[in-house]
Amino acid sequence: PGAFADDFYFSVQTFGTIGYGHMAPISTLAHVVVTAESISSMLFLALLTGLVFAKFSRPIARVVFSKVAVVCEWDGARSLVFRLANERGTQIVDAQISVTVNRLETTAEGGIIRRTHDLTLVRSNNPNFVFAWTVIHPIDRHSPLHGETVESMAESDTFISVHLSGVDEIYYQTVYARYRYDGDDLRFGHELVGILSRSPEGKRIIDYTHFHETQPVS
Repeated sequence: PGAFADDFYFSVQTFGTIGYGHMAPISTLAHVVVTAESISSMLFLALLTGLVFAKFSRPIARVVFSKVAVVCEWDGARSLVFRLANERGTQIVDAQISVTVNRLETTAEGGIIRRTHDLTLVRSNNPNFVFAWTVIHPIDRHSPLHGETVESMAESDTFISVHLSGVDEIYYQTVYARYRYDGDDLRFGHELVGILSRSPEGKRIIDYTHFHETQPVS
């Protein structure tokens, strides 16, 4: 009674929730082993719980991009148009989107390099990305896509990269999504099939069954 070692090892079994059964350490070496295992097991459990929680609590963007992009007239200007939709039940706050063109080019010295050009968008941010978002790039004389065709894009190995980032409104963490359009994924002279309509009661309807569909411009 009154031995510090006994009090210490008793507290180890208490804090470690080991219990006070018939099997108990009776030597100093056994007490040391139990203490080491108790401390290491609690640390391992805490680390494992944190890793599992971090893995499963990480939000996923769940953004769907239209499988093809179109080049058509939009508000009187020839434009590159594609759309994306939010599959989540919650919105993505302060969504930012960037679009770049990546292609092989010949330098003034005759060398071939791969260059990336930024595309200017009509709207590159969306404060509340809830349902669908149509992305538009006017193809004017300053656009890297000015004068491009399916054949010229295939010859220069051109592809279009799309990057989206935003904040999940539940976890307040940043989510990312990206997509790539190759030259074969562009439809010149087509337009995206409309997905917005109204019900007889006047409610807005979004028909995602036609989300990836295009039609020739009439």
